Amino acid sequence: MFRYAILVLVAAATIEVSVGCHSPEHARRKRQVGSFEVEDLAAQVERSTAMREFFTNCLREKAGDIWVWQSVIDVTVLDTQWYFNSDLTNCSGFEDNADCWKNRLDQLLKTESDLMQPSRDCIDEYAINVATGQLRRKRQVTPQTNARCTNFFPNSPQVRAYTTCSNDEVNLTPGRADVDFPSVSQFVAEDVICDSEFSECGANDEELISGNDQAVPDFPYRFEAITRGDSPVRDAVTICNDRVFPLQDPSESRCGEWQEWSTCSATCGPGSRSRIRSCPSTFTGSTQESGSCNEGFCRTSPGGVGQGSPLGCLTTFILLLDSGLVSGLGGGPSNGNNSTLSSLFSQDALILCAITQPQVPPILCASRLQTIFNSDTQFSDGGSGSGSNSLLFSALLFCS
Repeated sequence: MFRYAILVLVAAATIEVSVGCHSPEHARRKRQVGSFEVEDLAAQVERSTAMREFFTNCLREKAGDIWVWQSVIDVTVLDTQWYFNSDLTNCSGFEDNADCWKNRLDQLLKTESDLMQPSRDCIDEYAINVATGQLRRKRQVTPQTNARCTNFFPNSPQVRAYTTCSNDEVNLTPGRADVDFPSVSQFVAEDVICDSEFSECGANDEELISGNDQAVPDFPYRFEAITRGDSPVRDAVTICNDRVFPLQDPSESRCGEWQEWSTCSATCGPGSRSRIRSCPSTFTGSTQESGSCNEGFCRTSPGGVGQGSPLGCLTTFILLLDSGLVSGLGGGPSNGNNSTLSSLFSQDALILCAITQPQVPPILCASRLQTIFNSDTQFSDGGSGSGSNSLLFSALLFCS
């Protein structure tokens, strides 16, 4: 249950129960969560195998075959926020001892739970076994069959549907045994508290997800509230709660993350885009939202005809040069050379660029004009006679 075994430097006869409770079997593979480094799920499964087997056998022996203990222990260790908090902060470092872990049971089990004392006893035994190196010694289990007074009915139609859904949806980390969801559901329903240290739990042992919806039982959303967010079990529980025990008025927290924005509706200039998220079928809020987008300036043609197309640029380019409206770049012969563009940054060059290709930086556009006018294809007669072919070709080069 616990993270590292403290090195034992004294004889086994003098060992106290307060020694460290983590097994040192495997080095931890870690990832960052906030300001903490925590191991990844696969590493946790590997590292905790012997410990989970110990508590499965110990509690089966002390509390009896009341359910599938392996599943109850696996979910408690690998999936609950309680164990995550205990392992990472509450009972870490010098606080990693049996007393700390026994005290932490108050944030997991109901005070009246008949599992409280067996759990405390098993923690003491585990701490001693870790300290003496006897963790892997096979326990001789002689389980008793205890009958519990219960209001939980694993064979009810809803619980059977919940079990089927959970088994279908869960995608467990490699190395984990299958989860017996009826056992875990009964454990959560009868023995587990929703402590206020968890973000989805409030005072007085209440989960905050369902909004006190009286139409659904307590255990499904309690199960969800105590399960850590990165757990594969949490994903299955959330899906199946919505499917089998839908809330009348689910809060926005029941919705998934927003998906990526769609492609902008415009290839240039302003447009719109949208994105969606999955929510329970009974959710009355928004599952889709729209936003604006802008793909940059569009090439324009006179009167806006052909806006956004090379044809618009081409038309404007030829009209401006051939009509002489831009005096330095058209309206007559240019003496057979590139004197029509006397300056790379001439006023006429900048005007032409601003009108035909406003999305292109002015200096880059003017430089491209200079290259075209310096090429073998030049304006020889301002757009009349054989020079009109040169004008058209230059326009095609510039607007392509």
